[in-house]
Amino acid sequence: MSQWYYNDNGKVVGPCSDDDLRLMHKNKRISDSTYVWKEGMAGWVAFLEAEELALQHEKIKPAPSAPLQSTVSTQNAEPSLQPFAPVNSDISFSLEKDKSSAPGNEILEKAMDLSGLNEMPGEGTCPSCGYYLGSALTCIRCGARSKKYIPLRIIKIITLLGSVFGLIFLLFAARAKQPEDVKIGEIDVMMNGALVRVEGTVSLYEEKPDMNAFKLKVDDGTGEIMVNAYNKLDAFYEFFGEKNMPGLGDKIAVVGSINETEKFGVSLSLNLPERLEILKKFSPTRVQLGNISSKSIGDIMLIRASITSMKSRTLKSGSKLYSLMLDDGTGQLEMTLFDAAMQSLKPDMQKKLLSKQGEFEMLIKIGEYNGNLQANLADPRSLKFFEPGKTVEPELPTETSLEPVVTETTAPAAGSSENEGAEP
Repeated sequence: MSQWYYNDNGKVVGPCSDDDLRLMHKNKRISDSTYVWKEGMAGWVAFLEAEELALQHEKIKPAPSAPLQSTVSTQNAEPSLQPFAPVNSDISFSLEKDKSSAPGNEILEKAMDLSGLNEMPGEGTCPSCGYYLGSALTCIRCGARSKKYIPLRIIKIITLLGSVFGLIFLLFAARAKQPEDVKIGEIDVMMNGALVRVEGTVSLYEEKPDMNAFKLKVDDGTGEIMVNAYNKLDAFYEFFGEKNMPGLGDKIAVVGSINETEKFGVSLSLNLPERLEILKKFSPTRVQLGNISSKSIGDIMLIRASITSMKSRTLKSGSKLYSLMLDDGTGQLEMTLFDAAMQSLKPDMQKKLLSKQGEFEMLIKIGEYNGNLQANLADPRSLKFFEPGKTVEPELPTETSLEPVVTETTAPAAGSSENEGAEP
């Protein structure tokens, strides 16, 4: 008994016997144009053209005409082929059709014309059996060669390298783009959150060691702005060193983000030590108290004096306010010291200050209160204590250091001519 195979919408089905094919044809499971094949045949033929399958009833056979060649690609066919079935993806059919032989021949011709299947390649599938290949170049089912698609591994490598080079490019672009220089007086609410650069003189400097933070106020002539560095004090000391930290009177440039709140107003957030640049270190001038006048208001100067008296009172807030009378032999000047400034001093320096013994060297800023000149401790870090009998040589400190040169001398008698007009 013959073993037949038939094409069911691109799928090769079989084997089956002669009677099975006739029964399927009778039950309309296969049509007259269904291609069938068995071992020993040169190619696939239509059901009506298989002489061995001729039906008992009368059939309409087409008259001989020019052969119509069509190339069928079983792209969507099942990848597994039955024994003895041809594995070639291009199956040639020689069909003799006569359009005028019988009604309905045009429909039969269209049904048998499968040449358009070759024009619909499946993406990532075998062009022979339709099996999914992915990035493979050879079908693992039928051995057919597929088109040379770019391997997935190369695509992944290109994507990864592109991402890395893209990040590097963005990093260089961000570093190359410099923040805009602005004047403090021009900052408004529309600039909230902007990264800007301001340049000016430090008019206030305070440290909070318990919070590992510090703040400084910058004045550029058009206004003042507070610069805050939260939890960054140790990082700045490590970057600049103890003697090169920014201080009062220094000319600096700061790059930071503008923060504007209803409670604290406008301020600048400083996050990295690299964003603070000291343009010029302040070199203070040592003056005598007798030379200070109303023209000195707002100036920062270096003095050396002793404390002749001290008063303290408690404010409504609960903090203390200290009032110290300074005397250097040429004049006297009152200095106020708030509790916060006192607490910023080291404990041993607080004891020496309250003992009113010896002499102190400090940076002060001249102000005015109720028509009287008043001194404020400009930078607590500048406060230095000298035992009685020790004096400082007249050389002023350099820009990078405020450390005085100390020598042991014998203090001249009070009122002697050698001490008159001498700089302490």
